This record gives sequence, structure tokens and C-alpha cells, in this order.
Amino acid sequence: MVKLIVHIGHGKTGSSSIQETLLSGRDILADQGIAYLGLMLEHGGGLNRHDWQKRSGSDIFFANARDPLTANGEMFAALSEALSQCDRDGVTKAIWSNEWLAPRSGMVLPALQKIAESGHEIEIQCYVRRHDKWAISAYSQWGLKHKSYDGRVRDFESWMPVFGGRSIRFADDIKPWHDAFSDKLKVFNFDAIGDVVEHFLVNNQIAGVRPINENVSPSAVEIAAQAVFQQQASHFNAPLRVRQGG
Repeated sequence: MVKLIVHIGHGKTGSSSIQETLLSGRDILADQGIAYLGLMLEHGGGLNRHDWQKRSGSDIFFANARDPLTANGEMFAALSEALSQCDRDGVTKAIWSNEWLAPRSGMVLPALQKIAESGHEIEIQCYVRRHDKWAISAYSQWGLKHKSYDGRVRDFESWMPVFGGRSIRFADDIKPWHDAFSDKLKVFNFDAIGDVVEHFLVNNQIAGVRPINENVSPSAVEIAAQAVFQQQASHFNAPLRVRQGG
């Protein structure tokens, strides 16, 4: 039966680069009996597709108001159909990669456990990095580049509470995965392995695919320059205030 590799992130550890590499190399992967299922099983095939089975479907599937029982039921059906299609196509290994999975295990773990009980081998793969390096990378993307959460540039100290008001604890995210899959969970040190895309390809016996690197963490100088630019842009884009009377 098809072996399912589930790459759960963690976020800010090269997940986008891994996904772009797998997407661009789908034909090469197919020649090696490997199927890339996408972020939300959008490449999984099947006729009974859900509204979240698209590259941008994470927001829909992991919505706060969504019932985990319903989510797991839909996920089990979609995964079963995708893996059945892989069986028919002669695929020996399928890869699902989505960095949203690590901290949102309750939405998919029961479905994956049922898939494992049906006879499919499942391996969970996760990358973690130094907490300070992770926080700097997150601040650069969501605090400066996208100005997430409130639409304005904040310094790092005031941005962190807005970001979530929580400590960065990767172990809490990973524990449910370990409890469910034990030695089938593989956790890798992002800071120690060098090129995460190369590591992912070698670790999963994938050859001939050109690595693509996206969202590379900027240097301290780049972060400072970006902050200055964003602050200036916010100043010049502010609405003009006209003083009344005189």
C-alpha cells in the first residue's frame, strides 16, 4: 500500500520552499512513483472534492468555528480517495505538506490514525528551529512585510503580544503527534541541517528535483532597513488632515 509522508512544518522552517520544490517537480516525482498531494490535497484526485481542497484552503478547513469531528470526517474521506487513486496509479509514496498541521493536530490526527489502521504506513516529519531565530523570521514576515493583525508597523517588543500573546513552545505542538504516532514521528533540527530542502529530498529518497528556496530569513541589516521603509511608507500614506478655521 502507498506510504504517506505528512510534513507538518513547523512554520518558518522552509515549508514554502519544500512545497514549491515538490510542486515544480511533480513530473519527476511521478517517474519515481511519488505523488505530491499539495497543501490541502488539491493534487489528490478524486471526484468528491471539498471546498477546502485547494492550495488556499487552509483558512477554510482550519477555521476557528469549524467542528473538529466534521473536519476529521471530511479529511478521512479525502485522504482515502487520494490514496486509492495513488494505488491505481502505481504510486508507492505520497507526500502531504502543510505547516498549518503542527499546531492544529486536533483537526486531522483522528483521520490520519484511521488511515494508519486501514493499513497505510504513515510517517510524520517536522522541522523545528531555535526559538529566537524563529521569532525574528516571523516578525520580519508578519510584523514588517505584511503588517498582520492591525495593519501597522510595530517594534518587536510590542508586536509579540499582538502576534498571539503566547510563548513560543514547539514541544506543545509536537506532543499530540508524538502521542499518536510515536516512533513514526521524525523531528529534525532546522538550524543544524543547513539546506532544509536538500535535507527533505535526501531524507525521502527523492532525486533529480531542483531545490527552490523561498522566504529566506533576512539579515539584521535587512530587517532594520525594511522597518524604516515601512514606517516611512505608513507616514506618507496617512490621510491628509486639514485644519479647520483659519
